[in-house]
Amino acid sequence: KRDDFRKLVGLVPLNSPVPPLLEKVGQVTIAATTEKFVTREKFVVNTSHKAKVKIAWLSDNFNNRFLGKTEGPAAGAKKLDYARLARTAIDDEIRKEIGVEREETTLAQIWSLMERQPNGKSGVLLTNGYANIFYVLDTNGVFWAVDVYWSSFDGGWFVNADSVTDPDGWDDGFQV
Repeated sequence: KRDDFRKLVGLVPLNSPVPPLLEKVGQVTIAATTEKFVTREKFVVNTSHKAKVKIAWLSDNFNNRFLGKTEGPAAGAKKLDYARLARTAIDDEIRKEIGVEREETTLAQIWSLMERQPNGKSGVLLTNGYANIFYVLDTNGVFWAVDVYWSSFDGGWFVNADSVTDPDGWDDGFQV
């Protein structure tokens, strides 16, 4: 009877299997780069028609942790899997699901994806106001959750960085 009551009030029955955390959506190839990636030169707030990628906002955490970062050239193309969060989760759960060997994304790779959608058109990145979440090492070698999301109201990408120890979770429907 307890499981019937749980169903009635919208809860999952106690003996139900836990649904998978990530639902794979696809895979994208990021081309190799021959030049250093200087974050400060690329991630600039600019929503004018001349902007290569329209960025409406950079968070203080992103500015403090990443604007001083330079990444070396990337040898060889990189394939990135992307998935939809099937349920609300914290970074620790998501990172465990991804696995240590696949969790790191570079700022150059994020930029490459944003370049493909500079004006918020559809593509690999969500442009519906939902977050696209990446795990990136900062200038001190510490992982941060960097999320980018398109703001139609502001006409550009919002770029944020949150500590991976932040207790707030990410909502289902967001993309990792």
